[in-house]
Amino acid sequence: MVLAWDHKGPVGVERRDAARAAHSESIRALWEEGHVVLGAGIRDDEGAITGSLVIVEHPSRDDVDRYLESEPFVSQSVWERVEVHPVFVPDFYLGR
Repeated sequence: MVLAWDHKGPVGVERRDAARAAHSESIRALWEEGHVVLGAGIRDDEGAITGSLVIVEHPSRDDVDRYLESEPFVSQSVWERVEVHPVFVPDFYLGR
């Protein structure tokens, strides 16, 4: 699981807006390849997106790191802080 927080304030919003199309194209391709299970924006109390949650499926941490190297929200400095945590997603969640 990738948990990422945007730069705060207007700079974060501007960067996210500028990178959104490239991120959407990239994340969609990874989803179609079976490497992304779920992606979601994290909203603050006012409803603004301030970060991201991405459940990825890769065989190793090195593969996750390679995904992050190619992620537009990383290369375009949208995300200020990125955490990677291993998670287990039971199969029954994936069958819908």
